[in-house]
Amino acid sequence: MATSNTRQYRRLPSQLGAKAPKVGRPPWSDRRFAITWLLAPIIGVLLAFLIAVAVTAMGKMAQGTPRFYLVALSYTYLLASLMCMPAYAIGVGGYWWMTRNAEEKRIGYLWWIPVFSALWGWFPSVLFPQGGDVGMGKLFVMMAGTVFVLSLIWILVVRAVLYIWNKV
Repeated sequence: MATSNTRQYRRLPSQLGAKAPKVGRPPWSDRRFAITWLLAPIIGVLLAFLIAVAVTAMGKMAQGTPRFYLVALSYTYLLASLMCMPAYAIGVGGYWWMTRNAEEKRIGYLWWIPVFSALWGWFPSVLFPQGGDVGMGKLFVMMAGTVFVLSLIWILVVRAVLYIWNKV
């Protein structure tokens, strides 16, 4: 029972006329939505690894069966990911770092992901040292371009999905 000398902080929110607080998470921000979609290729790597290991553990399979093609696609995605994913993950990490306190232009920072990814495209060239300096340089240029184009395409997909998300 509230009396006239009860201090303000001892009153219940209903006595102060305040509405009850909302329960649950706040609606998705553009940053959270973009990061979730940006992590989809990385989650795809984990899924491809699980599929490849599980289906290979089932034993021998005949060529031309759906299991054969499923494992072939999984291994292909894993091999491509070995070459491109470290640079892409650093690009997404750079986006996360740049937007952690930014209040505006969070979506504009998406265009920096391909740049960060291209700068870290040197990583696969370290895996093949037998090519020499010239071979490693060629591989860096090839991987930087490939990672730049692939991450740019994925950024366009994320921006399109984000645009549709905001319109709905």
